[in-house]
Amino acid sequence: MKTKLTQRPRLPISGSKGPVLVVGDETARGIANRLADSTSVEFATADAAIAAGARSVGIETHTVDVTKAADLAAISRDVDVAVVASGQDRTTLLVAQLLRTRCEVDHVVAGVADERHTEAFAAADITPVHLDAVLAEAVSEVLEKSR
Repeated sequence: MKTKLTQRPRLPISGSKGPVLVVGDETARGIANRLADSTSVEFATADAAIAAGARSVGIETHTVDVTKAADLAAISRDVDVAVVASGQDRTTLLVAQLLRTRCEVDHVVAGVADERHTEAFAAADITPVHLDAVLAEAVSEVLEKSR
């Protein structure tokens, strides 16, 4: 059975016990920036330049090896919602699995680049979001409004 790609997951942000942790690359930084308008957010990345960009707009940022459970555990103690987007599904899946299993984050959403990998995320109790589908939906909405 094919897993439906969640286009706009409903995150339990209002009931979160701590900040939403967003982990990954430049796309993840953008997600953190947008979420920061409405909730407490922390951002983690291995890339110092991306971290500097997040810090420059006031987001609490951690520069860590996001593929190491110990590094993630140190920054996710009070987190029950996480979002992972790295641009590479293998890395995204690894980080999301570490957050779910080793760090015991209750709800993990992952940006999936290749729709064929969706099942692997769903099987690991991670909510997959196909990034192309979200963008296509947003463009369709804009086009509909302009007609």
